[in-house]
Amino acid sequence: MKGRKKIHKIKLSDILSKWNTSNLTPKQEKLRIIDNTTTIDNRLKSLATYVGRKLTEDEEEQILTIVDKLTPKKKDGNYLVDLLPFNYAWEIYMTKKDKELDKFMGKLEVDLSK
Repeated sequence: MKGRKKIHKIKLSDILSKWNTSNLTPKQEKLRIIDNTTTIDNRLKSLATYVGRKLTEDEEEQILTIVDKLTPKKKDGNYLVDLLPFNYAWEIYMTKKDKELDKFMGKLEVDLSK
């Protein structure tokens, strides 16, 4: 399809690598990654509770992409502060999804007055 933007899918490992792990021993870095994985998993579970259902894999990817894009970063690419709250990311995702649906439905409308 022409004109369609390619969506960059973000993985959990992409976010984990941006949490600053400089000056850590390999063992400390491994423990930090495990801790960060647990944190993200817990936030996704909390988001599922907030939404009232289990999120699809695509929804999780979209949320992680939004979180990654909107969380402030240092010049080196590591996160400057804690991650954007996942419920905020969900609201952004739903707003974007609603706008895309409205745009699609607008294309389907036919002028029947003629």
